[in-house]
Amino acid sequence: MNIALCLDLNFLPYCSTTIQSVIENHSSKDRIHFFISYTFDSKFLTPILRQISAAGHQVTCLTINSNRLKKFQTRAHFTEANYLRLFLPELLPENITRALYLDSDLIVRTDLTELYQENLKGFSTAMAPELQNKNHNPRHKRYYNSGVLLMDVQAWRNGNNSERIITYTKEHPEKLEFVDQDAINNTIHDETKSLDLRWNCITPYYNAKLERDYSAKHIELIKAAISKSSIVHFTTASKPWNYINCHPYKKEYWQYLNNTPYKNTRPTGKNFSHMLKKLEIYIRHKYLR
Repeated sequence: MNIALCLDLNFLPYCSTTIQSVIENHSSKDRIHFFISYTFDSKFLTPILRQISAAGHQVTCLTINSNRLKKFQTRAHFTEANYLRLFLPELLPENITRALYLDSDLIVRTDLTELYQENLKGFSTAMAPELQNKNHNPRHKRYYNSGVLLMDVQAWRNGNNSERIITYTKEHPEKLEFVDQDAINNTIHDETKSLDLRWNCITPYYNAKLERDYSAKHIELIKAAISKSSIVHFTTASKPWNYINCHPYKKEYWQYLNNTPYKNTRPTGKNFSHMLKKLEIYIRHKYLR
């Protein structure tokens, strides 16, 4: 099983946590081959490399010159590192023909073998749809979240998918609300197979007021997915390592993090103002639903 992750220096503890969750839930006897793409000095990856090796798995570093990312659009919590996945078909060894890309702000809760062995049926890519909030401007077609992306690497190479997506980012910067994810959707949408939602349960699905935000049909799908969530993806700017974050899987996230080389990591943004805000959120969620 080939699993690819991409990160910048700020995400070392969180990438390590994602990796730990993969390892702890891997029940197959097959070894995992992790591929890590980055732009910084490789010495900073040493704790993660040791973490993977100590668990009996294999890891390969995929370095790329940071100058290749300079012209990509960034905004909010989306950084240049978001675009690293677009270079995977180029960076991965020629003999690698399939890879599962994972964002570094998620935890895996079941063995990934079933997902990795998904029959792509001629599609170059498989992703889970991101169900759209009914109060937002509707998109004209099914929209995919690219944080979990099963890639037929050879098909991506043969179809010049990366080049097509990168070209789109340069020609349509005004359409990149979610940076490369929008470019992916607007470029290879018709080459994408839909995965079950349980393989990418995003943060809005855990909102206490689903009835306000989603249609009845979507609520049914969301509840079914989160009842058997295999991957919990902490989308939005609020992450489980933020002190004020109140995601229902925050505790589980920290259980994985505490088993990594970064177990001394502390929540970010802890101050008196945020302590009061967190108390307010807790009261609202528990008593004022």
